[in-house]
Amino acid sequence: MKRFAFVALCLLFVLSACGAPTTEKPLSELAEALAASQPEPEVYFNQLTPQDALYELKLQNSYHLDIDYVEDGIILYGSGMEAYEIALFLLPASADQQQAVEALQGYISDRTADFYGYAPEQTALLEQAAVESAGRYVALLICADTDAAQAAFADCFDYTAGTILPAEPSAELDENGYVVYRQPGEADMTVYDTGGIVSAYRSGEDAALSEQDKEILRVCEEAISAVIREDMTDYEKELAIHDWIIQWADYDRGAFADKAGENASNPYGILVDRKGICLGYATTFDLFMQLLDIQTQLVVGASFHSSEDHAWNMVLLDGAWYCVDVTWDDQITWDQLSEQDAASEWQAMDHALHQYFNVTSEFMRLSDHQWDYDAVPEATETKYAYPHS
Repeated sequence: MKRFAFVALCLLFVLSACGAPTTEKPLSELAEALAASQPEPEVYFNQLTPQDALYELKLQNSYHLDIDYVEDGIILYGSGMEAYEIALFLLPASADQQQAVEALQGYISDRTADFYGYAPEQTALLEQAAVESAGRYVALLICADTDAAQAAFADCFDYTAGTILPAEPSAELDENGYVVYRQPGEADMTVYDTGGIVSAYRSGEDAALSEQDKEILRVCEEAISAVIREDMTDYEKELAIHDWIIQWADYDRGAFADKAGENASNPYGILVDRKGICLGYATTFDLFMQLLDIQTQLVVGASFHSSEDHAWNMVLLDGAWYCVDVTWDDQITWDQLSEQDAASEWQAMDHALHQYFNVTSEFMRLSDHQWDYDAVPEATETKYAYPHS
């Protein structure tokens, strides 16, 4: 649910081409050197060592390394909203170094999926992440200046770094050349029932609604009153709601640490708590479209090669379907937009704000969305793609 999209991953995994280092150094000394090589070493303010209770859980559940396979280790990392991470491990002499390298490569891929589509800056860190090895030492480097970290690692052992090897996750394709869709099932993708809210809006009677649904309806009515005019076309109404949701709410960053709010996947989270995850964005947009009598379809699918649950929307305009992913469009804040002075910068950020607005199904497939292709209408038209006038 919180992990999304593979467009063109090129993770840099650096493997040493030489033998063991001349001397063995304390991991704390190595970690200090690696952090000091970075422009902002203070971002690595958290630390885990074998003496910490969470160390073993991180080793086994995140890195997929058996505790008996690692002789010693130290992990430096930032907050749950940041990808910054430096991990150093000393392996037993009998250990398979390549196995440890591959495990950490897999972790980078998983971590990239955590942030892709939600946090572009953090995704950029992961796209240049590296795994470095020397003798019994293996290092995970997720940092702002990977080259500097690699050089610092090499300097610690007085050796020359080896060859940079690109690693691109492969995807299984069907007979049409589409990434095979399998619902990951990692998250509860049960769609919130908004039927009562729609009926109450149309009848003007909300007595039968729960207190939560009354709050949802109240915010919907206020939003519609603020941004919708009777003379608007369906396209203009759709665009106004899309932009209002992005301006009103933020992605629930707690989802990166599996601590999203209890209403993050339904309209209450987006409209009242003003934060949510993809299913919350999609159900909220779907609700607004129903209230405005715009035919819509909510798509529960996947992303990142069908490894992560995801949800988005489709709308019918002038008899043609279009795809909309409000979640992935909510990557920058309205304040960032308003701070842009140069027209070119404004246009670039404005485009980012509408990158997934009224796009085709083919665009969605190319931007790593997967779904039951036979059960969802195919969107092929571009008339109402952004911008449209």
